Amino acid sequence: MKKSLLILLCLITVSSWAQKSQIESAALYFNNLEIEDAKKSIDAAFEHPDTKDNVKMLYYRAAIYDTIFTSEKFKSLDVDAAEKWALAARRCLELDKKELYKELMEYNIVNAAFACNTAAYEANKRGDYAKTQSYYQLVIDLLPYDKFGDMKTNNLTEKSIVFNQFYFSNKEKNKIDQKKYLKRLVELDYQDHLIYAYLTNIYLEEGDTATAIEYLDKGRSLFPEKKDLIGIEINLYITQGKIDLLLQKVELANEQKPDDAELIYTRGNLYDNAVGGFNKEIKAIREEASTLTKKAKIEKNVATKKTLETSAKEKLTKITEIAKKANEYTAKAEADYFKAIELNPEMIDAYYNLGALTNNKTVEIANKINSIDVKTQAEYDKKFNALKKVQDSIFTVAIQQFLKVEEYAQLKPEKTPEEKSLKYAYLKDAYYSLQLIYAGMKNESKSMEYKAKKDAAARSAK
Repeated sequence: MKKSLLILLCLITVSSWAQKSQIESAALYFNNLEIEDAKKSIDAAFEHPDTKDNVKMLYYRAAIYDTIFTSEKFKSLDVDAAEKWALAARRCLELDKKELYKELMEYNIVNAAFACNTAAYEANKRGDYAKTQSYYQLVIDLLPYDKFGDMKTNNLTEKSIVFNQFYFSNKEKNKIDQKKYLKRLVELDYQDHLIYAYLTNIYLEEGDTATAIEYLDKGRSLFPEKKDLIGIEINLYITQGKIDLLLQKVELANEQKPDDAELIYTRGNLYDNAVGGFNKEIKAIREEASTLTKKAKIEKNVATKKTLETSAKEKLTKITEIAKKANEYTAKAEADYFKAIELNPEMIDAYYNLGALTNNKTVEIANKINSIDVKTQAEYDKKFNALKKVQDSIFTVAIQQFLKVEEYAQLKPEKTPEEKSLKYAYLKDAYYSLQLIYAGMKNESKSMEYKAKKDAAARSAK
């Protein structure tokens, strides 16, 4: 037994010596720039339990993988050279109690962090998403070792790294990681309103409206003037039927920035959207009232007939109340659009919405024309002509507003496909509106003229 134990001890000693010999060999190969052989020797020493935590081994491992990563000649030896370099440098620094390599490793570990940041991009080019994120996380882990602030000076901070992690998770369409990195950016107070826009949209897609609103509200409080967040808020609150609450928010923003054309336009757009909702409600109630009136006319039972007539009358009264609110909001929307144009004469969207709003006023006139109920043709002609004159005057104003859309759309550039598409979309919409207006005015030649222009604009947009 004693003899066997002695043999075993001898074998262990020989094995340990052999591994330490690998370190010396690696050092010799490295100093002679025989990097491939140096790599083989240092890998063997690293993988053996007797030398895996040897400080000298870790020092040379960091130096060897530093050379492999930074040299085009040797880079193909190991695709993960940056990671192995960084991990070796960090472990060496942690275990070097005698501080033999402390100063060198403090410098080396920062360079390794920059290398890992570069390696993350390279991993992405290879299509290795997991490795990309792993490298970025390693850079974050190395940030506390940045003793002299070199990483921070070169904008290698947790904020910038986490943003890159989010960027690639977004590119990968990995919603779980997107949320994780976006929420971390919020915690880090990353100053970009789009972070809140992305988070809001993700939670809306998941059906978590409460959390979506929470992030939206935070984003809006930090970036009250950003149109991306304003647009999301508008769509969200419109969907929920909370126009009044949204108007309160926009009113508050307008008080803080009273001469902001975009905010004034936004408020006008909200009033405009509310008017659209009122008009739909009026149409539905009018149809109900019409149905009740028709039923009352043919109803034989006196009591039932009276009930139907009363219900129809109540609905018409309700229409009057809603119409009053709609007219009030229309006036406010118009005022805001005009004010926005005054502050920014080239605000093409304000001209378009103003034209649409003006044109919509003719709907009520058309309803009155369709409701003319007289006994003679002369009476009909008198009422019709009076209403038609008012309607045409409204059409004329709307025409001028849509012509402004055309004027400013023609000035827009079309150097890129996106610019071209936007320009001709404006023109197509303006021409289509003009086509319909002239049709309403019974001017067939002008209507056909703008139809041809609309079709040409649609072709040009492609």
